[in-house]
Amino acid sequence: MKFSAPVQAPAHQSLIAACTDAGFDPMALRRLLWLINAHPDLVAHAQVFEHVGALLASAQSMPGIFREQALLDELPQWIELCRWISERRSALSQAPALALLDRKPQHEHDHPLLRHGVSRHGLVAALWNCHHAALDYPPDERRPIAALRYFQLQLQTLASYMQARFTYDQTRAGTGYAGLEHFEHYDGPREWPIAPSPTSDVGLAIRELSLAEHDQVVSLLPEAQTAQDYAKAMADIDLSAWEGADGKPDRIGRYLGSLKRYFARYANLLTQGVVFRLYRRARSERYNTGGRQRRPGYVNLPDVAGVFMQHQQAPDFDEDLDDFAHFEATTVFIDIGLEEDEETSALEAAGLSPAESLEPTFQLYASQEIGTKLAELRRQQLAIETQAQPLPFFYATPTPVELRTLHRLLLRRVERHLAGNAKNRAQARLECIGALILLTMLALGQPLRRVRELRFEVMEPSEQLSLRTEHTTLILNAGAGLGAALGAPAVLTRGFWIPAIGPSYKTDLPEALSKMQEPPLAPGLLLPDCLGIGVLLTRFLGSEHRTNKRVFGIEPSTAKQAVMQLLSAPGLERLTPMRVSRTLPTLLRNLGADAPATWLLCAETDRGDEPRMFYTQYRVDTLIRLHGRASHRLARQLGITPATALPRVPAEAITSDQGMRVGARFVAPLGVVHDLLRTLSAEIRTSRRTPLFGALLVAYHASYTLYTWLYAALSTSMRALTSPRANTLFLAGKDDAVHAFDAALSDKDDERSSRARLAIVDASLCLQLQNYRDHVDNLLQRLQPQIDRKQAADWQPFVVLDERRRLAPLTPTWVAGQLAARGAPLPANFHRAFLRTQLLARGVTGEVIDAFLGHFNEGESPFGRFSSFDYGLHRAQLIPALQSLHETLELVPIKSRLLHHLDRRG
Repeated sequence: MKFSAPVQAPAHQSLIAACTDAGFDPMALRRLLWLINAHPDLVAHAQVFEHVGALLASAQSMPGIFREQALLDELPQWIELCRWISERRSALSQAPALALLDRKPQHEHDHPLLRHGVSRHGLVAALWNCHHAALDYPPDERRPIAALRYFQLQLQTLASYMQARFTYDQTRAGTGYAGLEHFEHYDGPREWPIAPSPTSDVGLAIRELSLAEHDQVVSLLPEAQTAQDYAKAMADIDLSAWEGADGKPDRIGRYLGSLKRYFARYANLLTQGVVFRLYRRARSERYNTGGRQRRPGYVNLPDVAGVFMQHQQAPDFDEDLDDFAHFEATTVFIDIGLEEDEETSALEAAGLSPAESLEPTFQLYASQEIGTKLAELRRQQLAIETQAQPLPFFYATPTPVELRTLHRLLLRRVERHLAGNAKNRAQARLECIGALILLTMLALGQPLRRVRELRFEVMEPSEQLSLRTEHTTLILNAGAGLGAALGAPAVLTRGFWIPAIGPSYKTDLPEALSKMQEPPLAPGLLLPDCLGIGVLLTRFLGSEHRTNKRVFGIEPSTAKQAVMQLLSAPGLERLTPMRVSRTLPTLLRNLGADAPATWLLCAETDRGDEPRMFYTQYRVDTLIRLHGRASHRLARQLGITPATALPRVPAEAITSDQGMRVGARFVAPLGVVHDLLRTLSAEIRTSRRTPLFGALLVAYHASYTLYTWLYAALSTSMRALTSPRANTLFLAGKDDAVHAFDAALSDKDDERSSRARLAIVDASLCLQLQNYRDHVDNLLQRLQPQIDRKQAADWQPFVVLDERRRLAPLTPTWVAGQLAARGAPLPANFHRAFLRTQLLARGVTGEVIDAFLGHFNEGESPFGRFSSFDYGLHRAQLIPALQSLHETLELVPIKSRLLHHLDRRG
């Protein structure tokens, strides 16, 4: 097989150019390609980069994963590069040179790199695979132990391979050899250099161990530890259990033997510097990955168009309930309601959440869960429903007395360590770390696993903050250095950077919508250190010697042990890490914040794909003010003085499109919707002298229908669905109704689920609906006998004329086409995200908006058995906000020109 040198390979050069245009350092990408020995054609490397990014992100938290500081310094750049390539895979693959970048498997035995250089590029071939029980990287801590050990095996193999190639380059630097230059000009048929050993057999072993049949073996592999300890543990594996009667290893023994030899060589590298002596094998075995039999390992087939899967989320309730976290269920949605030519890209281009727009087809449960969990599930559902009942205090969070007791205890533990007068300094340090973790959990509302991964960055005070990291980060102003932080930590502390969460889209935002999104979404937000926790963290860092960007630098088990020991103190027996972390989110909700705002402020990454996240954008300054108000309330409960002033609430709601935002990737700007309605209004109010017949009549009817539909959509939130009576508001009122009335709006109901809700048809909308009824009657009179008059009733409430001037139902495709024809290429259902975002900006509470839009999870339904939702208060908030929005949009009833001029006047 012939290979191109990367310097001449179009795929490499095209990817480097694309990353350079995006603002990345081309040298960082070139070094990454060299150190992982990327394939010249980058076959299926989009998934490889996705996995490498997740592996390197986990490697950041592991001490001693790389020996050289040069590698550690480049980790953040590499992680961001991998994430960017993975997110932009669809767009990048459009370039002819990168056509194979996102190559998908066609069947369960189709590993894209098999027969395309899998022996020469054994590492990237092995990193393309994922464990069968962990399809998303990094795997959740609740995944089976085999999945976690497999991820650790891939991580240690990647890190050791990169370290070995780097060391090989360093040891031969005096001979004129340059590793990067050699890689970019090498076009030989075999892997070279060999460091620490050939990856063909190692790659085969890693690929095969991803299969379910080998879970028991993978579970015996070492757990996470330092690179040297891991290499030693792998080199010491006893292979006698996998030997046959003839004393030779079986297939599993050969796989483990390959890994044993590889890590033994790497252990020698770490201790003796031996990196490039080729391991001797029989000639027939060299560079052989399994003869003629294909061994792809576990192949994760791509998502089928129109099929969506949503994992059950652990609820934000109490730990005294039966264990939610281990009840695994996946809801499957199959798209049978969209038109035949609409697939995943069309659904996401429409700004829709699969869980909100499609009906759940069935649920998948882990087989071992069914028997023992059914009774628990029933009790859990009852407990969830009762959450709608208001109680004197929220049992799942600390009481004010518990908060003060906890806060005083934690401050004492921190001060004792920082003072340096503890008898057992190691124990005092561990207690200090546990106390700082709990304090950070209180201040940020984040769980233990996330706070343990807290990072820090030192930046110039004038430097614009725009980090692209998935970790919460303590931002410090550059000063005299962390060693002097004990002197003036408040001056150094700038705040906490919270990465913005959002839906995990599978496709790119259409270019037409991307141009409307000005300014682009912010990558995160900087929260001020209201409680002074950042000052304590800065003092702690000033007393530590840090070689990486981690604030705490301890293992998960150690962190949990330190935290649980503090929570076992007298008076705190009821507290758990979860209850501590839910303190701030509960205060945010009590202040009127809706669920997505809380998820964004607390960086709840597992909530990114919730339906409401597809429909909501927030101004960054609004979220920061909300967090400040909640922090001040928490400070009063803790009995301390806030470190920052209480943010002022604007006298009037800020509804402008200006300002940085976070949330859904696209919400129609207010100015675009206003211009659209103004255009339609001008078309409807055309001069009376303009004749209306033929094509002009069809065009006028289209304008009037679209205006009326937008009027109803922006007043009631009804969905744009292809169904004759799905959006009916006409049938709820009398034929001559001109007064406001309430209607039951049912546009997403079937035998399994319901999103029926109350639609408030005010006097203005009622008048426009009556105008439209008169318009359609007059239209039918003009078109008789060409059109069967009975058809109109069949397609109520809205009728359109097709290219043959036949009556047809209004569909999402028709709406989108009419919008695009008027310079606003918006999705048909754009109004739902627009309404949610605009109503939030006008001060309407989240539960009122959810009832209005039909967004609610289990236990949140206004019609639930224990619901305390008040429709009187609902109307009092909603109607003024809608009227304000309609005034801004200049949305008013307009009579049709088809009517007699006396009828238009009257």
